[in-house]
Amino acid sequence: MRTNTQSGKQRLEPAAFFNAAMKILAERGAEELTVDSVCAHLGVTKGSFYHHFENTAEFTAGLLACWEGIVDQYVEMTRALADPARIAEASWPAHVNRPHEAEAALRAWANSNPMVATTVRRADQKLEGLTVEWLESFIEDPQRARMLAHMWVSLVAGLQQRERPLDRAMILAVTLEFLRTNLGIEADVDGDCLQVHRMPGPARERPRSTRVRETVRRKST
Repeated sequence: MRTNTQSGKQRLEPAAFFNAAMKILAERGAEELTVDSVCAHLGVTKGSFYHHFENTAEFTAGLLACWEGIVDQYVEMTRALADPARIAEASWPAHVNRPHEAEAALRAWANSNPMVATTVRRADQKLEGLTVEWLESFIEDPQRARMLAHMWVSLVAGLQQRERPLDRAMILAVTLEFLRTNLGIEADVDGDCLQVHRMPGPARERPRSTRVRETVRRKST
């Protein structure tokens, strides 16, 4: 039976442990992510940790689910929009505030932990699929859209792992250059805000339901 030895203090929720873990990953890497380091960061005893988690494997699974949940929220937010320019503008703050340092540590950790590797791969696939959908709203060639989406996800992953401390300003600068040189999108940045001035061709809505109907029609003929 799990017990809580944190007497006289407010009991922490699991999210507090996950947030501490993400900070440790960002600042010190996966090799320093231990029960001791998480508890020390929060100023609690191991009893508080084991009140919520049976073991480190359960904690790791919860941490990965928490991180992947952030990716899922971003995907849902973006899919709720239709105009390609608006999608770029609305998603920019999430890109600015993305936990790049922690993600870099997760990618390094994935080399030795199959559960982490599976989660990182699945999250990248979700982001790549979302990018394909966005690109197909203004790029006629589906193959080119898939290639560019793969390039983009791979580019960010590579920048995250290239060096520590991670250069967040460089990631944002590379993002703007990718939009300009590969997609023909002209935009300005003011703090956490992106303003698109030009999209390639007429920005138009092409709902996924339309693409599904087209696929069904092609298969039926």
